[in-house]
Amino acid sequence: MVVQLLKRLLSPKKKSLRKVLIVDPEDSLRELLTVYLESMDCEVQTLSSPVEAVKLLESGEQFRLTVISLVTQTGTALPFVKKLREIKQAKKLPAILIGDKVPHATLNGISEQVERLEVMTKPIKMKLFRELVEEALRTGFSSGKVSEHTPR
Repeated sequence: MVVQLLKRLLSPKKKSLRKVLIVDPEDSLRELLTVYLESMDCEVQTLSSPVEAVKLLESGEQFRLTVISLVTQTGTALPFVKKLREIKQAKKLPAILIGDKVPHATLNGISEQVERLEVMTKPIKMKLFRELVEEALRTGFSSGKVSEHTPR
């Protein structure tokens, strides 16, 4: 019995604890982030639209992190991020929001309405992205603050 428990604990099922959802309309960015996250031992699912993501999360699918494009096919991702907070299993789901230039007014609006969110502007610095992913998987961005990460 102890051996079975140890095998289960040490088996490579670690990926399920590192399950990430990417929501972005750009195929190339979804592919790039998927390859990168898989190299970090994450299990990745990708979708091109927030509507699909809401349906998936409402069906009970669970993730440890979402990576979301600021710009979607229907506008901005802010309504989607707000909708996430209404879904029981996604209420405290950390998110990394990626966009070109994020106006401070948008950032302020997001920070007033949404917790557990980090915002990155393009071009994406992969070292910073990795740090944010690791922090989200470790702590869930538990500070609740919205931070902006702009490449230098």
